[in-house]
Amino acid sequence: MRGPVSFSLLLTALVGIQPAAADVVPRNQPAAGSVIARKSGEEVRFLEFASWQVVDLRQDVVPGDYLRTNATGSLAVLFADRTQMRLGRNTTLLVKKIGAASDTEFKLESGTIWARAERGGEGLTIDTPAAAAAIRGTDWTMTVDGNGRTSLIVLEGTVELANEFGSVSVAEGEAAAATIGSAPTKVVIVDSDDREQMLFYYSLRDAFTVLPASALSSLDMRKARARIKAMEQSSRSAEDWVTLAEVNLDFEGREAARDAARQARQFPLTREQGARLDLIDALIAGAEQRYAEAAHLFERAAPRLDPSRRVMARYGGYYARSLADPSHIEAPPVNADAGVAAAIAEALTAGFLVDLKAAIAVLERAERRYPGDPTLPALRAQIAFLLDDREQVEAAIDRALSLDPDNM
Repeated sequence: MRGPVSFSLLLTALVGIQPAAADVVPRNQPAAGSVIARKSGEEVRFLEFASWQVVDLRQDVVPGDYLRTNATGSLAVLFADRTQMRLGRNTTLLVKKIGAASDTEFKLESGTIWARAERGGEGLTIDTPAAAAAIRGTDWTMTVDGNGRTSLIVLEGTVELANEFGSVSVAEGEAAAATIGSAPTKVVIVDSDDREQMLFYYSLRDAFTVLPASALSSLDMRKARARIKAMEQSSRSAEDWVTLAEVNLDFEGREAARDAARQARQFPLTREQGARLDLIDALIAGAEQRYAEAAHLFERAAPRLDPSRRVMARYGGYYARSLADPSHIEAPPVNADAGVAAAIAEALTAGFLVDLKAAIAVLERAERRYPGDPTLPALRAQIAFLLDDREQVEAAIDRALSLDPDNM
């Protein structure tokens, strides 16, 4: 195990030259940690005093002390529990509690820290304005921006990022983020051999823009759209307008879907047609984060829909209820070979609940059941891209284009 002296030499090399010494302030209680490297302008606010003052090398800190850096400074601190921490520029950190077993606590108010915990087990917590990170591993980095948003990258070990709205478990090579008032979400990291590391934000909210409102294939949706667009508006029936609203949600966006839905509602509608419009409204409400409204619309629409659209409503309701109340727990819907749309929803769910490889496995099974549908390999290509599986990306795109070459 490396001692404070060798670690000091290492961090001195990392942060650069050292400024002139300030006065080391003696403490009246056992030290929680000690400053082992600094750069320029770093400050400490001691528990006993209200004002900030320049911090010196070898300055001991105790619970209740604040440390902060400016636009050019950085600090390295070795704590009594062997946690090593470096504070980046414009960072403010409160040392709350240092324990020998399972009760070390910090609060990161702003800025970025890089840290390593030499203890292998649980017992270190870092609070931020948006969430708390329970550390059960070694290396990680954490950032709090000016809006309180917390970003976490785990280099080794496992970190649980949680707040009152939910939690995510972040393992080695994974990342997550949390904003004030929202549940934490994972960020997908792609670490390619021949390009820079990339981060992809993969949110459950995105499901509402992926789930289709139409039961038609992409090819049939384009055909229906072309047919209806070629008609005079005055000649279009209620079914034409409902179909156009469904297709527009995929091809032209929410406003075009809303416009067609308004036209459809000028006609007497069947029970099923009204439910199809409710499904469109529910998907739009979910995409716009109106989750309680979306959950109500999905539930209202489901009993009046055909089996293919009904499974969309059930999955959509499952997502909406989970996002409206993160403490709510329910099992995902079960579909028994209910079509392509159901397979898409099942894959999205597996991606969130398990991992991206599980989502691809669902899509591969569905492609064997529905070999003529281009949407499944197209979605598989998108997920494979997140995994940096280039061979699969190319094969899946080729497959999708061979089935529907005009769908670019």
